[in-house]
Amino acid sequence: MVHRKYLRPYEVARDQLFKALASALTRKTENIWSEAAVREFLGYAPVLDVAAEYLAVGNFATLSKNIDESSRSGLAHWNLVANVIDQLLSREQDKFVQQFKETNEFQQHGNSSIEANLYSAEEQCARLLDYVENLLLDLDLPVTLPTELRDPYESAVEAQLVNHPFLRGDLWFNVIFRDYVTARSLTSPITPGRSLQAIRKSLLSSDWKHSPMFGYFSHALGAEDSEKVSSCHSEEIGALYESFKSMCESEDELHMTIGRLGNRLRATFVASRPNGDSVMRPLNFLSHEGTTTLSFPRELSHTDIWEVPEVILGGDHRSFKFGPRVYISCGDLMVSSNELQVYAEKEGLPVFIAAKSVTSDNVKIQVESADMLIVCDDELPFPWSRYRKDLDFTKLASEAREASALYLEFRRIVLRFKDAKRREAAVYQPMMDNLVIGTNKRARAVLEFLQHIGCVKLQRSMYLLDFSEFAKLGISRSQLRDLEETSAMGRISKMLLDFTK
Repeated sequence: MVHRKYLRPYEVARDQLFKALASALTRKTENIWSEAAVREFLGYAPVLDVAAEYLAVGNFATLSKNIDESSRSGLAHWNLVANVIDQLLSREQDKFVQQFKETNEFQQHGNSSIEANLYSAEEQCARLLDYVENLLLDLDLPVTLPTELRDPYESAVEAQLVNHPFLRGDLWFNVIFRDYVTARSLTSPITPGRSLQAIRKSLLSSDWKHSPMFGYFSHALGAEDSEKVSSCHSEEIGALYESFKSMCESEDELHMTIGRLGNRLRATFVASRPNGDSVMRPLNFLSHEGTTTLSFPRELSHTDIWEVPEVILGGDHRSFKFGPRVYISCGDLMVSSNELQVYAEKEGLPVFIAAKSVTSDNVKIQVESADMLIVCDDELPFPWSRYRKDLDFTKLASEAREASALYLEFRRIVLRFKDAKRREAAVYQPMMDNLVIGTNKRARAVLEFLQHIGCVKLQRSMYLLDFSEFAKLGISRSQLRDLEETSAMGRISKMLLDFTK
């Protein structure tokens, strides 16, 4: 009777709840029911049942306030959607257990102590992925299940699964359910290792159609450190990139930075429009301990990768594409695609790769309206050799490798600045600190060097590059861009070495 007595507060809370849930599917804030995807998900009877439970409270003003405060955090709607789907899994488990308890087999061999382990959320997720995606996962029965109940249990589960609310026939009812199930399986500590490998392989395959939901659910379900950072396997970072990329419209830009942090990798994702408006606030991920291999299935743009042991490009895709502003510093670079395409900005920054070794098999490289530069320790076969750039730091003797690394960071940072005023170029401070620098200590030292010599200053929320001070270094930004060997290169490298010491 409460919602009838306090009708207006109830309606406000109800509308806020549906708008929060709908924001996972649309950017609209008004007339949300005109969107087919919203109607399909929020109008689905099991989802409506869970939504009704949220609204079964005694104080609608408090509920409205909680939803409003959560929505301001930027990701609350994904946590809310994840909670709704988790409750649907709990309902399915309860329904199954109540039915299975009534069977003769359970009456003879079962007991109440095993009920909590039957048809768990994790088991449902694994079975759903195996059923729809045909991933051939390891489907272990609950360890507490008596031997006499194993065959009856398997038969009962098979009958229950085909009527699962996440399914429509042999397919997913909605991509939201698919991506939640996938993220839940990958973040579950009880998913077997071989199953995790099979899921990751499927995510990176050309058959998988990506949506933003996987990335957001992965962040919500894998959250650690008060939700500021989420954990994942390093090979999932490529799938996260594809997921967030699928959210971007034609003018949006997804920026990604990945750097090494001990024996883990830290990845940061930010989406924005060219005018600087935010599409997605920074999302941070840390790879699991000891996982440091990156795999990207089909493309990269607006990306900085530094000090990563191994990067794999292509997967089972025939062609791999480089968009604008790509910087990769790694140990081993492996290209499995037959074709590598470079479509960077005309007159913009070239794709830049610094690697100890490059491995590919008869790859065809196509560079249009752009350029690609490669610095490599090993000899490069054709066609890679066409894009090789050798840097001579022999005069710095044993410190040559560190001098080279510092100079490349110097180049990367300086070229991030965009012309602002007549005598200055600028970078937004959060962009520089979170994306360009991140946890890269070498890059941080280079920025401090630039500030120390007066080339860069922090003013309000912008880092500003003073052209007149920069000119005193004796090198131009175009020479930096093309990695021209000049006398100033060695001098700057020596200054950087001395400063870091």
